[in-house]
Amino acid sequence: MTIMDALIRNESSVFVKKFVLLEQIGQGSSSMVYRCKRISDGMICAVKIVSLKHLKFHYSQRDIEAASVKEIHILKELNNPSIVKIHEHFIEADHLFIIEEYAPGKELFEVILDKPKRCLTEDEAKPIIIQLIDAVEYLHSQEIVHRDIKPENIKLVYEGAEPRIKLLDFGVSRKLEHEKYAQTYVGTPSYLAPEMLRGRTYDARVDVWSAGVIVYVLLGGYPPFYAENQNDLFQVIMKGEYQFFHEDWQHISEDAKNLIRKMLVTSPAKRATAEELLREPWLRAPESRLSDANLGMTVENLKRFKAKQKFKGAVDAVKAVNRLRSLGSWTAARPPTTHNS
Repeated sequence: MTIMDALIRNESSVFVKKFVLLEQIGQGSSSMVYRCKRISDGMICAVKIVSLKHLKFHYSQRDIEAASVKEIHILKELNNPSIVKIHEHFIEADHLFIIEEYAPGKELFEVILDKPKRCLTEDEAKPIIIQLIDAVEYLHSQEIVHRDIKPENIKLVYEGAEPRIKLLDFGVSRKLEHEKYAQTYVGTPSYLAPEMLRGRTYDARVDVWSAGVIVYVLLGGYPPFYAENQNDLFQVIMKGEYQFFHEDWQHISEDAKNLIRKMLVTSPAKRATAEELLREPWLRAPESRLSDANLGMTVENLKRFKAKQKFKGAVDAVKAVNRLRSLGSWTAARPPTTHNS
């Protein structure tokens, strides 16, 4: 019997008293996501159901509960249109229930790939990139570092005719508060900043690096850093070795490239902040100045890039370990080398 079967049959369940369960819309290594309807007003929500029992084999109940509610406490403090909202949460039957905003949409890159006849232009990509950097700037103004910004954690939804991003999954996020620096190794290998790979303390600018990788992929169609194995990939990232290959980037404006150059700086002290990036010429330029060249090559590159990725298995493995380690009880002197990106 599944948890949902048990809940439906339990009339005293908090969830059953307040919500009507609809269809499943997602699943992770230790969680499920369903669409549901709030009985009091008919509002459609999403419920993320995290199995606490699944983690009891390796962690204490106290650590489990602390890690499980961390994402909730962070999200409840936030109010930004590009960040998913949390409505309420409760624990019952060894499961954590997180009732959150329902954001019907698809992963950022999947939306592009689902439209093979529509090719991106710079003026189409710019609103998405502005929203991403604006969301990062908002988080940093609240002294929060996300630490796992990647395509899978960005949904693109349509509110009317305009696309709106939704930044998701704050499970390894951290509120820096007074110390301003963190040290725990968390995140997804391909999007990790060099200072994190070196095992050094780091600040919120690790998010700027991760966003820079996404901007590069969005405009170029493939990642800026690539290697056959993870150890070599880490070396390439730490050296900051990437190029704008003429064949793929000749149609991209110099201002757009300059934006990426300021994000993918190996020295965090020299890397632009999100606030500084919002003043960049490319983000402030009127659409008439942007390149309207057809980015068909970018779409084809994205298809090849996605075909090579093994995101889900590796990402879930890294996150399952680091979601609890991010509590601060573990610090890495060097990055692990057991998972491929």
